[in-house]
Amino acid sequence: ICYNSKGQPIMNKKYIKKMKRNFKLINSNKFIIKIRKEILKHNLHQIRIFSNGDIIFNDFKKSDIQLKNIFGLCRSIKRDFWITTKNQNALFSYLTNNKKPENLNIMLSVNKKDLNPGFLNYCHSLKIQLSYITDNKKESNCLASKSKKKNNSCVDNNCNKCQTYDKNPRIWFIHSGYKKKFQELKLLN
Repeated sequence: ICYNSKGQPIMNKKYIKKMKRNFKLINSNKFIIKIRKEILKHNLHQIRIFSNGDIIFNDFKKSDIQLKNIFGLCRSIKRDFWITTKNQNALFSYLTNNKKPENLNIMLSVNKKDLNPGFLNYCHSLKIQLSYITDNKKESNCLASKSKKKNNSCVDNNCNKCQTYDKNPRIWFIHSGYKKKFQELKLLN
């Protein structure tokens, strides 16, 4: 999410085309074939889905299609996948009748203050990993988000923890430039 005054869609016209193309693809019956082909072509072994975006909100028909495509892709190839989503309604609805693939780690982004034992147990029973952001560097367990390196990606920090399920939430340290905006949006405690 770009939080400056203009926002990524206004600043970058290619971004708009890319997002529209990706949205159309994930909702199509060509998604599994096309993405599988790209994964094999580039010999990718760890794939993050929705590094920018989320499962569609307020349209269970479309969110079911998206999740069916993602689950189908995961089942079609032996690779490690992970997604981060805030859309617990669509996710839990879909998981009522569909089993999560073993090679897919789903991280549900939540507000820490909303966690309670019943919700935690339900997520653990589905092997849904929870995640949230913090402004306390000591609380964070993500090396990339705490890194002061110029390149602070997971690869640069030799980390692949997000690829596999963990009962412990993944806690990302918020970038200093976003702290005020996240406080305004009440995403931080």
